[in-house]
Order: sequence, then C-alpha cells, then structure tokens
Amino acid sequence: MLQPGKCRLDPKFAAAFGNRGNAYLHKKEYDKAIKDFTEAIRDPKFATAFGNRGNAYLHKKEYDKAIKDFTEVIRLDPKNALTFLNRGYAYQQRKEYDKAIKDYTEAIRLDPNSAFAHNNLAWLLATCPNGTVRDGKKATEHATRACELSRWKDSSHLGTLAAGHAESGNFKEAVKWQKKAIGLGFEDKEDLKKARQRLKLYEGSKPYRDQ
Repeated sequence: MLQPGKCRLDPKFAAAFGNRGNAYLHKKEYDKAIKDFTEAIRDPKFATAFGNRGNAYLHKKEYDKAIKDFTEVIRLDPKNALTFLNRGYAYQQRKEYDKAIKDYTEAIRLDPNSAFAHNNLAWLLATCPNGTVRDGKKATEHATRACELSRWKDSSHLGTLAAGHAESGNFKEAVKWQKKAIGLGFEDKEDLKKARQRLKLYEGSKPYRDQ
C-alpha cells in the first residue's frame, strides 16, 4: 500500500505546484517556494522544479542543496546551459573555483551566445581572490563578448570588462569602462556604491579582488 506523500504526483498537479512555487520565488518567499517545488518533484522527471528549487536555495545561500538540485537537473537534461551556469555560481560561492570555471565553460559551450555565462566566467577570472585562478587576458576576452551580446547596454557587463582590464594592468581602460558602467546606472543603490568604490581602486592603479 502506498503511503500518503510517497506516491508520484499527477503531472497536472506537479505543474500547479511548480507554478505557485514560481510565484513565491518572484515574491522572494523562498521557504514557501521550496515547499511547493518539493511537492512538484514528486514527479521525478520534472527537471524544471529541481532547477527552480535550486534557485531558491541559491537565494538562501544554501549552496550544497542548490548544487544537489542543479546536478539532478543536469542528469535529466545534460544540455541545459542555464543549469550549468547556476551550478557554477554555487560552486563559486563555495570557493570551488575549478568546478565553477568548468561549469561556466560548459555553459558557454552549450550556449555560446549566453552573455551571462561569458560575464560570470570573466568576473571570476578577473577578480578571484585566488591568484592561481585569475587570468586578465581571458577575463577581458569573455567580458568583451558579454558586452557585445548585451549590445554594450548592461552596466554589470561593462563593470566586468573594467575589472578584466584592471587585472591586466590596463588601468586607463579600466577607468574608462567603469565610468561607462556607472553612467548606465544600477537599479540597486548598493551595487552603485560598490561600482564607485571599484572606480576609485582603478584610479589608484589597483585591481579589484572579490571577497
């Protein structure tokens, strides 16, 4: 006899739980979102629910749980570039930089036109506190591609390009692009504050290290 809560969920109900979970996710009610996504994945082939629950765990900074969910998505859908990107970010937050680079690189291989994948890889290569990871040349190349893909209209991508130039010792270029990033504006006041702090570093011929 099947126990309540242990049976597979009808796909229609799984989708309903997934949709409500997405609504909670957008409202930043992460615990409620996780609860609904957990119900949705009683349909074990519902890869989207695993991915969305992983995103909720990311927001809660529960990186081990996020990585576990993203890994399950990749098992179900090994060509899902976005999930490699998200798992790479989780690995980066855990300071598992080699794994992060591997996942970002795979995301780019699967989707060469992903501006976010190019940007995330560039940021890590430009600003990583571990000197063995940093590579200013590659960071600048990937940041430039991210800017091209976002038509030079994304302030965070321009900021990453500035960081790549700073890591390469090209502080004049770093200042130029950081000023352009600030000129485009940031929705979050804290992001704008940090951008201005990085500009001061570049003006003083100092690179930025992401802590």
